[in-house]
Amino acid sequence: MIPEQLPDQTRLAARPNVYELFNRRVVPHGKQLYVLLHESIDASTASPQTVSDLVNAVAAFLGRWAPEAADRVVVDSVLAKEHLSLMDSLVAVWGADMVLELETAFLRSIAKVFAGRHKLSIFVWDGKPRTINGINAANAYALLDERAMLEGYHVHEELQRWVQDQAATLTQRAELDFGQMAREFAGAGMDVPSPSRFQSLFESFSEEVERVLGHDQMVMIQQKLCLSFRISIQRYVRGQAPEPAEAAVSK
Repeated sequence: MIPEQLPDQTRLAARPNVYELFNRRVVPHGKQLYVLLHESIDASTASPQTVSDLVNAVAAFLGRWAPEAADRVVVDSVLAKEHLSLMDSLVAVWGADMVLELETAFLRSIAKVFAGRHKLSIFVWDGKPRTINGINAANAYALLDERAMLEGYHVHEELQRWVQDQAATLTQRAELDFGQMAREFAGAGMDVPSPSRFQSLFESFSEEVERVLGHDQMVMIQQKLCLSFRISIQRYVRGQAPEPAEAAVSK
């Protein structure tokens, strides 16, 4: 077997290529990895609606690695067995945290192929969101949008859909309070019984900011974001849709 470990001097300079290492393991079984993946994807009867659904559809034939055995998805196939075995072998060199990151990225890359072959209109972002540590008023929108992209959408698209869904109630309001509408969209400072996917994201994002930077900074970031939402909502209502880049830097 070709060793998956790297020499000590290269461990910090490179990251393992999961696809290449995986391919080396499955080729002795008679087919290239891309062929096996395409066959499995084409045979899948799953009907994913979200990025999470897509990843689950991939895990259904590829398995899913996790540090704890109880949290893994184990599938009785050569493809899945070689996949999990590979990730286990990488832990000794790279550690569980790094391997979990590699696993997540690998599954999302296959999910993107799945969406393409099934002609699904699901956006799969294969980037990595920046950490909260460097967040400030200028980049808060961009960091929030990166987390939304992991879920398969952009904040400005979600906001535009929200305004469209509110069209009927907007005509019933005596006065349009765009600041209040922005807070309603985000669920900021509200107890929402059945939060939307964006409201759930905004809440978890705020909790992450508070955990890293403290309550005061979290409040400041929330206010900045709601100001951006207010400006965009106002423009959408008036039929002047802002460009995504404009929404990200609204003052």
